[in-house]
Order: sequence, then structure tokens, then C-alpha cells
Amino acid sequence: MKRVRLSHKSTSTVLAEGPIGWGTTPFEGNFYIRRKHLTTHDLRPNVWPGLCSYKFLYVWLDLHLGDGQRIRNLEWL
Repeated sequence: MKRVRLSHKSTSTVLAEGPIGWGTTPFEGNFYIRRKHLTTHDLRPNVWPGLCSYKFLYVWLDLHLGDGQRIRNLEWL
């Protein structure tokens, strides 16, 4: 089974890893990832909600690194 590993390029932080299929689904140039395939607990919601015609409500997630650095709007939930 084909697997994928998703990393933040500039910090090499592995964000998710899992099999292609229902666990990690490529769609529209993005990956939709089930929670069990996330490999980091450093993603936290920020204050920017959104509305999409087919995804409905979502919130952006920021990546908080151990050195205090925060990468804004990296993923959405």
C-alpha cells in the first residue's frame, strides 16, 4: 500500500504519515488527513474561522514549535 509523509519544509517537522486512501486523501492539491495519522500535537486553532460552500465551517490551525516559533494558518480543521 502506498504511504505518504507530510512535513513542514523549512523546519522538517513531520506533520502526518499514513496510507493513501481514507486515512490520507489527496484532493484539489491538498491532503485530507484523519486525526489518527497526525504525528504532531503542536497544531492549535487560531481565531480565524472560515466558511466554504462545500467544506462548511472551518478554523485555521497554527503550528507551534518547541522554540516558540509559530507558523500561522498552516492547516485547517
